[in-house]
Amino acid sequence: MPAQHAHGRAEGGFSAAVEDGVDALAAGQVQHRHHYFPGGKEELLLAVAAREAERVLEDQEPHLSGLRTWSAWRAWRDAVLRRYEQQGVNCPLGEDRIEIQDLMVRYGLGQDLHEDGDNDVLEQWDSVFAPEARVDYSVAGGAQLKDIPFRDLVEVMRAPDGSMSGLLKWQHFQGFSTVDIDGDRAVARTQHLHTHKGDTDGQGWNLIQTGFFVDRLERRTEGWRIVHRTLEIIWMDTFATV
Repeated sequence: MPAQHAHGRAEGGFSAAVEDGVDALAAGQVQHRHHYFPGGKEELLLAVAAREAERVLEDQEPHLSGLRTWSAWRAWRDAVLRRYEQQGVNCPLGEDRIEIQDLMVRYGLGQDLHEDGDNDVLEQWDSVFAPEARVDYSVAGGAQLKDIPFRDLVEVMRAPDGSMSGLLKWQHFQGFSTVDIDGDRAVARTQHLHTHKGDTDGQGWNLIQTGFFVDRLERRTEGWRIVHRTLEIIWMDTFATV
């Protein structure tokens, strides 16, 4: 999404900026927006404004709850000024969520941009995960895949005898994430639909997997990074092609 949407449009103000952001993020997902916000954009904008107001107050704690002396008032004033000087023109509500959503898409690209013997998944994944990040894929591969370093997952999947070695093609679709941000930490839950094409003795087949990624993230100097990921599978099945 263009950066100017996240920062707000001078001529339209907060409401127009949020509407732009919603339209950009929810393109093709209008039915989901209507499900969660049956009142339409007005209800959605009110929910966004309410959450932003909560964050403004949260940013002023613990000073805001202790305004009993002049020194406490001055400490509160200085803390608020520092917070918004650091923030500058960026809208934290939009910027953080968009950056985290981008990580989810980049994870899928790490798989999908590398096929036909190209296994350089880390070209993308090194900017998705923190260096020390671990993943729990035990639901797919047993106890040996519980809380392993994320780079080990590349070997599990892409080695000559890895879990993807018998596949011909694949594509990994990531849905929109629900994100709960608490300062420099966040938790995200992201739907996924992963598709795979294979062939056994001339009979083609498609493997479909649906589920969620549950991620713990931290804000680092280089941006948001996943520090732990858990794979949850709703269903997975193989279908013969016709």
